[in-house]
Amino acid sequence: MDQKLPQLYKEYGQYSNYRNFPLDLDGLKPVERRVLFSTFKIAKNKLAISRKVDSYTTGNFHPHGECYGTIVQLVKQGFLDGQGNFGSNVGVEPTGAAAPRYTQCKINARTLDLAFKYVNYVQWIDTELEDKEPLYLPTMYPICLLGNEPTQGIGFGYKTYIPCYKAEDLHQRLLWLLGLRKRKPIIAPITDCVILSDEKELEKLLTTGKAKIEVQGKIEVNLRTNTVTLRSWPPGKRFESFLNKFSKELSDGLIGFRDASVTETEIILTRILKMSISFFVNVFSICTADIHSRIFLTALSRTFSLLSLSEYKFFASCCVIVLAPSRRESEKRFFTIALKKRGTSTPQ
Repeated sequence: MDQKLPQLYKEYGQYSNYRNFPLDLDGLKPVERRVLFSTFKIAKNKLAISRKVDSYTTGNFHPHGECYGTIVQLVKQGFLDGQGNFGSNVGVEPTGAAAPRYTQCKINARTLDLAFKYVNYVQWIDTELEDKEPLYLPTMYPICLLGNEPTQGIGFGYKTYIPCYKAEDLHQRLLWLLGLRKRKPIIAPITDCVILSDEKELEKLLTTGKAKIEVQGKIEVNLRTNTVTLRSWPPGKRFESFLNKFSKELSDGLIGFRDASVTETEIILTRILKMSISFFVNVFSICTADIHSRIFLTALSRTFSLLSLSEYKFFASCCVIVLAPSRRESEKRFFTIALKKRGTSTPQ
């Protein structure tokens, strides 16, 4: 048993890895290849219900459970055309796809040209369900390099993370490998983050497949509006982990956020205006009291130096509103001059 068990476990691991990692010939996992082939068979010219494609795949080629998750992924990667709600990966929380009976898919022209032009000229093998399927798809490039999102796989003793590239960049790299281009192009993976790694690491990834690519999420800071817009974060991270760093500020009501994402991630964090009630009461009482405006404006100018620009604008507007009509114009002129110095418009 001591000799047999390791051998059997190794055989199981090798079979498991075959299912969990892309094949080097076409860059596809078996379930992805079978879904594409099934879609080619029954949804080449018109849309088909996703449940029908799923059933055809599991009933003829892949008896290991439903394949709808793979269909959704292939639609998001751009290898299938989809109709209906296939979910979204942008924003605070990824949204799932609708049930397969509500969505439709078909093979698209790009995938037909990329993978099925010479499909009748490759070796075909028997499936587990006594049908036949191509051993691989004769693709121009490994398909996993041409998607919109990285390909991941976890198997027996191994894991992989394969980034994707622009087709134009892969074409230039191929020309160099064939000796048709003199200058070696160093191409970078597709990402919505900023790549911090140098060209040496990018070249190492291309030649060995093993490298550490460091990326940084994209943010936009607007000091005029006291907002920070989060555009992306590194793969493997979640928005919740980022938000946990501001748990105290959130609980104290000092910052807030809203998800304005549509087709791209756009999460806006805002510093919330928060001044004490007593501060407002004291200032408003000064505004309405019969005190010489010069005394009032001098005290107010000192206070404004401690405020942010948005707080300054809001506070100035409030003060102008509560002033008596006879004094409103003179004080408004003061705020107009002060606000122009800080680079904004007149309070209304």
